[in-house]
Formats: sequence, structure tokens, C-alpha cells
Amino acid sequence: MKNKKILVVIADYAPHVTSITICIEPYLLALEKAGIDVTIITRREDFSSPKIEKESSLRTVIRVDDLRMMVSNKLKSAEKVKNRFFRLMIRIISVIVRGFLYGLYSAGNYETYAAGWSTRKINKIVNELTREKLYDYVMSISFPTKTHEIIKRHVKKYCPDSRWLLMEYDPFCYNINYRGRASFKKLFIIQKLYFSECYRILVTPQLRAFYQKSPLNEYSNKMIELEYANFHEIDYDKSKVNRIAFDDNKRIGFFCGVIRSDIRPISKLINIAQFLPDDVVIYLMTGSSLKEWDSELKKSRGKIKVIGRQNRDTATYAMSKAHFLINIGNTVQFQIPGKLFEYMSIRKPIVHISSMKDDPCATYLNQYPLSLFIDVEELPEEAALRIVDFLDNSIDCDYSFADIKKCMDVFKSENTTQRFVDFILND
Repeated sequence: MKNKKILVVIADYAPHVTSITICIEPYLLALEKAGIDVTIITRREDFSSPKIEKESSLRTVIRVDDLRMMVSNKLKSAEKVKNRFFRLMIRIISVIVRGFLYGLYSAGNYETYAAGWSTRKINKIVNELTREKLYDYVMSISFPTKTHEIIKRHVKKYCPDSRWLLMEYDPFCYNINYRGRASFKKLFIIQKLYFSECYRILVTPQLRAFYQKSPLNEYSNKMIELEYANFHEIDYDKSKVNRIAFDDNKRIGFFCGVIRSDIRPISKLINIAQFLPDDVVIYLMTGSSLKEWDSELKKSRGKIKVIGRQNRDTATYAMSKAHFLINIGNTVQFQIPGKLFEYMSIRKPIVHISSMKDDPCATYLNQYPLSLFIDVEELPEEAALRIVDFLDNSIDCDYSFADIKKCMDVFKSENTTQRFVDFILND
């Protein structure tokens, strides 16, 4: 029997890794292990990244220019020049150029993320690819939903017989916190069109439950429920780790990920930190702007320190060196932070700060042996006391990954990825 082939369109992939990348990587590795030929089309976000990379005999990565990000990242790098005059001039030029690129690619779009990603070049590349290979499946992964549009407009044109798998971590039109209520009707029509044209819809349990209560439930017969696949042992490359100066005399708490007031706010964490003892310090590793919390962060009296966005190896290293990890719940029922499963893989105590009632993270944390759940309505001073007590009793606990795996067996990565691979092989 001939090897099956799949073409995957994903906005974020190595070397620019996001939570979506981390969640999807186990699937790609499992497909390759099963002998399935995988071609990945993704964004090229800097000039140094190769346009074509053969990661293995069965996995090829094709990076298509996102000019807005490539220029923006180049300017960010140039801003690090030591000379003050040149640094100021570069920043002025940077503001002008970024404003121009925003107007050129993003203004008027309902989704500005990856707006500079060249669909014209993707169209040309897919045309060339399909002359060499006939793909059994094409798969788009959101966020952003531009990946679905690329499949619909540019890929299916050359692969009309390929089965379109639409994978969602983001409910598109229903994510009004991100896209606004005004766009709902227009985006609902677009999302319904995607759902009607695709072959199968791959969703998390939280998203499946959400859709069942929405008009999009009419497509439930197309939906395949898949748990997050990133609960597996992880390691880091020491040569790629940037130096992080943790205070050896403190108990270190660590958070890594996106912070946003409408999706994942940190006000409760800041309020709790004010009541923590002086030997506890919390580090936030994020690329998000925290300007709206500037005044609140000052009240934490140095209990919270902010680290800018780092590469994946540095983030993994920091998680492994911290005494405990902090997970901040989302404000929506249809998503949980994918980072939670990485935290569990690290085998460290996890303090979860809920942002809503009936937090879906509880399903997973209740089975993890080193977790503390802080309710959204819990008073900061009470939460701080419980955190201290929790740390006193959990920091020295030594669980192997095998121990954790027994507790979380149903959620282990190989279960989820195998279900996906079986579907591809037997469909």
C-alpha cells in the first residue's frame, strides 16, 4: 500500500514556536512515525530562516514570507545597537515602517495576525507541490483562521480530491473577546462556510461541548474530539538556553505564556503576590505588553518580576529550575491554556489561578498530584496563605514522569496522537 500524504498549513512553526506549535508537534511526529509523508507550509518570520527545510525523510517544511513580521523582527534586532543616537533614529524609523506595514497588510482585516503572510506565494508553491505529489489530506490549523482561508482558496484549487481536515483551538466568530461583537454575524457566515466545505473538524473536548450548544452543532457529525497532545516528557538544548538570573535564596514561581486582560488577566495574581512572604518571587515570561498593569505591578513590592519572551529551550529550562509553576486560567469555557500540559510534564507543583467559575482546567488539575486550585472568588490574603502551605508540603516532593503518567494516563500524548493516526490510516 502506498504511503499516505498530508499537507499541513500552520501559521507558527519552528523556529518561531507558540503554544499552537507545541500542541500540534506531537501529531506531526506521530504521522511521520507511522510512515505518512508530511509537508508543512508555514510563515517565514525572519530573513535567516530557510525557505525550505527537510526535517526528515518524511517531513518537509516550506516557509512562505510574512513580510510584515520579517521587517518588524529585523528592526527589533537593529534597535539593540548601543549608540544612543543611532538607537533613537532606528526607533523612529521603526515606528514609521511598522505603521506603513500595518496599514498595508492589516488595516480593515478582521484578523491582523499573520496579515503579511503572502497567499500569492502560497498559491504558486501549492501549484508546484501538487505536480509532484497527490495529497490524501490537507489540514489547516487555527489560530489564525487565515490557515482555513488558504486551504479553501489556494490549496483545494489544486487538490480538489484531497480531504480537508480543519483543526480548531479557537472558535473563530465566538471569540468575541478577541474579535469583538460587531464582527460576529459576518464571521459566523464565514465559519459556517468553512465547516460546510471541510471533510472533518478536529476540536478539543471544551470546544466540542461549546459547539454543541451553538447553531454550529449542525456540523457535529463532522467533529472528531481530540485531547491536547502535549503531555509527554520534554527536554531542552542547553546550548540554546539564554541566561536567567533566578535568586537562589528565594522560592521561585514561574509563569510562561500570553497575558491579556480579556482572555488571561493577571490582576488576581498581582493581588495575591502582595500577601506572599518575602522568600517567594514570581517570574512572568511573556511577550505580551503589561502596560495596563504597571501601577499594580509596582504594588507587588518586587514579588513579581517580568522577563521578555524567550526561545522554547530557555522557557523549558526556566520551568525545570523553578520551585513551582503558575497557570492562569482563561476567561472562556471553550479554551484551556495548552501550556498546562507542559507544566504537568515538568512534574513541578502547579498553582492554578482561576479566572472564571466552572473553570475547565479543574478536570485535569484534579488528577494531577501536585496542584493547588485558587478559586476566582477567593480572597487574595487567603489564597496567599494556602499557597505558602501548599509550597511547604509539595516543593520537596519527587515524582518521576512515570508516576505522573499513571495519574494522567487518559491524557498522555500517545493516546491522543494514536487516535489521530488511526483515523488517517483507516479512513
